[in-house]
Amino acid sequence: MTDMYNAFLKDDVLSQYVGKQSIKFINYPNANDIKNTMIVIDDLQSPIPSDYADDDNLTYEYAYQVDVFVKQNSNTNSRLLCERLILRVQRIMWQEFGFGEISSPQPSYDEEHALYRRTKVFKGKQYYKI
Repeated sequence: MTDMYNAFLKDDVLSQYVGKQSIKFINYPNANDIKNTMIVIDDLQSPIPSDYADDDNLTYEYAYQVDVFVKQNSNTNSRLLCERLILRVQRIMWQEFGFGEISSPQPSYDEEHALYRRTKVFKGKQYYKI
């Protein structure tokens, strides 16, 4: 997850809207605490051994959920910004890690907190030697 954090921070598009303190791991913030734009990275499963050779696994399969939250703002179209950012996340997950999107729940808008949310679930394999 730290590699994802670093990849998101070094991306020109994401870094315009999301600062270091606004990318979180696993713990979802209270909606009242979101003031601007935030990304949450959550692992959905423990790594699963995959791709075997010589009675040993060569890779591990991972699944991550990434959520983008954008606070409604009169200076920008927050719904479109939320969409743009989650699509950027999707591109980074594919290009940097080879993780494909397997699910994309319906976008949501929390009227009480004026908060847009987009979510995507990614799955992929990584070579890893213990």
